[in-house]
Amino acid sequence: MGHLLTSRLPFLTSRAAGRALLAGATLALVALGPTTAIGSAAAASVAAPVVTIPTTVDATGATDVTEALRTFFASVPDGEVAQLARGARYRVEGTLKLKNRNNFTVDGNHATIISTAKTSVLHGHIWIEGGTNLVVRRLVIRGANPLGGTDDDAYVRNLENAHGIRIAGAIGVEISNVTVTDVFGDFIYIGRSEDRVWSEDVWIHDSQFARNGRQGIAVTAARRVVIERNRLDNMRRSTIDLEPNTRSSGVEDVFVLDNTVGEGRLRFIASHGGGPVDRVVIARNTLRGQTMTVDVKPPDEDRRTSFYVINNTSDTSSGRAPLKFVRVDGLVVRGNIQPVRDRGVGIDLGGVCGVFIAGNRFSETGPPVEGLAKPDCGQALSPDLPPAPAIAGRTAGSPAPPATTTTTTTTTSPIRPGPTTAVPLGTGPTATGAATETPDSGPPWPWIFVIGAAAVAVVAVARSWVRAQRPASRSSKNDS
Repeated sequence: MGHLLTSRLPFLTSRAAGRALLAGATLALVALGPTTAIGSAAAASVAAPVVTIPTTVDATGATDVTEALRTFFASVPDGEVAQLARGARYRVEGTLKLKNRNNFTVDGNHATIISTAKTSVLHGHIWIEGGTNLVVRRLVIRGANPLGGTDDDAYVRNLENAHGIRIAGAIGVEISNVTVTDVFGDFIYIGRSEDRVWSEDVWIHDSQFARNGRQGIAVTAARRVVIERNRLDNMRRSTIDLEPNTRSSGVEDVFVLDNTVGEGRLRFIASHGGGPVDRVVIARNTLRGQTMTVDVKPPDEDRRTSFYVINNTSDTSSGRAPLKFVRVDGLVVRGNIQPVRDRGVGIDLGGVCGVFIAGNRFSETGPPVEGLAKPDCGQALSPDLPPAPAIAGRTAGSPAPPATTTTTTTTTSPIRPGPTTAVPLGTGPTATGAATETPDSGPPWPWIFVIGAAAVAVVAVARSWVRAQRPASRSSKNDS
C-alpha cells in the first residue's frame, strides 16, 4: 500500500512536501490546543449514537403521545441520545419518567412538550429518578396553567407537584437550553429519591423559565448545584427556594450565578425548612421588577454556615430590610445594589457571627445594618468569591468574565469594622438578554484554523510538485 501511494503520488516523497505537511500538522495541533473539560464533554456527546424518534409518533400536538414517548425513551439504550423531531409539538398528558438511566441524553431538538389537561400531570412533566450522567437539552415544556405567574389563582394546592422537571436522587444532571412555562409546580425541583438518596452535581444553565404556580427552582435535598445564566420571570412564590423538607434532607454547595430575574411574588432567595443549608453563593444576578430579598432562617435553634451574597443588583426599591439572616456562621455581603425606601436598613441580622459587610448600596441616609451578632466564632470567611464546584461538562469556577470594577467608598458594618481600603463593586451579571443556545459541540473556531492549516499544507505540496516537474517537462519538449 505504501509503494502504491508513493508511485501514484511522487510529490509526497519530496523533502519540501514533507516539510509542508509537517508545518500543516503543527498548525492544526496548535489550533486545536489542549482539550478542556467542556470540549471533552462536547466530543463525548457528539460521539454518542443518536436515535431519532419514529415518524409514526404524532408531532402535531393533535393526539396524546405520552405512551409513545415513554416507549421511545425506554427503547434507547444507556450511553445513547434520544432525539425528538426538530420543531415538533408533542401533546403529553402524563409524566415522562426516566428511572435509573445512565449516560443518557434527551435531545429535544427544539421540540415542544405541551399539556392541555389541568389535572393530568401530577408528578412533573419530566421526572428523573436516580441514575447518573443525564442531560436534557434543547426542549420546551409548556404546562396547562392558564394563570401561571404572580396572581393568587396561579397556585393550585393539589397540583403543586406538577413541576416542569423533577430531579430525585440523580447524580450528574445537566439541564441546558431548556424553556419551561405555564406549569402548576416549580420550573425545576431538585430533591431526593424514593429511597432517600440526595441529588448531586446538578447544572442548570442558559435556559428560560416563565409563569408558574409555585417556586422558580426548588432545592430540598442536593449537593453541588450550579444555577447560572438563566432567565426566570413570573414566579408565584420564591425564585430560588433552598428549603429541606425534613431534617434528613439538606442543601449543600449551591451557586446561583449570573441570572436575570424578573417579577416574583415572594422572595428572591428563601432558605427556611427543616434540614441544614450550608455553603450558598449568590453572585452577579440582575433583578428587574423584583427586590433582592434574601431570607435565611433555620428551624428551632439550628445554625447555618457560609453564605455569600456578592455583586447582585436590583432596580426595584424595598420598603424594609431586603436581606435577613438568622443564626448564620460565616456571612459575606458585599458589592450589592438594592434601593431601600424611607431611610431603611439593607441587612437585618439575628445571632450571626463571622460577618463581612462592605461596599453595598442601600438607602442613602439609613444605616446599612441592624440587628444582633454573636462575637466572632472563628467562622469568618474570605471576602473573595469561592469557586463553583467542578461538574461534568463544566470547568471549576465560574466561566463568566470578571466584572468590571470601579472604586467606591466602603460601607462599614457597625457589627464588624469593615476594611479601610476601597472595595471594588461589580457591574452585575453578564447575562443581560435572552438566553442563547450553547452549541452542542463547542465553538467552530478551532476547526476553522485546522482547515486553514490543512489548506496551506496542500498548496505548499502542490507548488513543490509543480516545481519538481518543470525541468522534466522542458527536456521532453526539446527532444521532440
